[in-house]
Amino acid sequence: MRKKLLLILFFLTFIIGCSSEKRYSPDGRISFTLIEPNTSLYDTLAVSDNDTYAIIALFKMGDSSKNNNFLFATTRMKGDEAMTIKDAFNNYVRDVTPFFTTVIEAKSYKKDGKILYRKISESDFDNQKVRNIMFYFMENNNSNTLYELKGSIQSEKFNYGLDCMERIALSVKIK
Repeated sequence: MRKKLLLILFFLTFIIGCSSEKRYSPDGRISFTLIEPNTSLYDTLAVSDNDTYAIIALFKMGDSSKNNNFLFATTRMKGDEAMTIKDAFNNYVRDVTPFFTTVIEAKSYKKDGKILYRKISESDFDNQKVRNIMFYFMENNNSNTLYELKGSIQSEKFNYGLDCMERIALSVKIK
């Protein structure tokens, strides 16, 4: 009986994984659940609707006591013309790589009835490898506004970060 109870507790801990969640909307258009615990570093940054590129939220997320914390940012990018998310991802996201960064994966896939656009890259900062997990969204998958949800976590904690980021991505709603 005790083994069954421990197995059930382990299973529940694994399923919950990223702890509890809270809905958040940085600009009143996009909303998603945030994992707990989280600390707002910049809550709804002062940006104009006319800004073509703006970081609209920045959080430190995860459990510091377990060294599972990571940075989470929401970015809004606006173009002159509307296009599909598939075109925006393929033409402006897939192969764009900042200095000292390697793209590991850039793909779209279907999960829980949603098509997700994801890019994973790795950067090296002072001999410490950091994985960047990015998901991209548009209203009705056709707009001139592209949202990026980005989590940056130590490479050795990648699986935890990927699980949390995918859960956030699956919760995204755009008005």
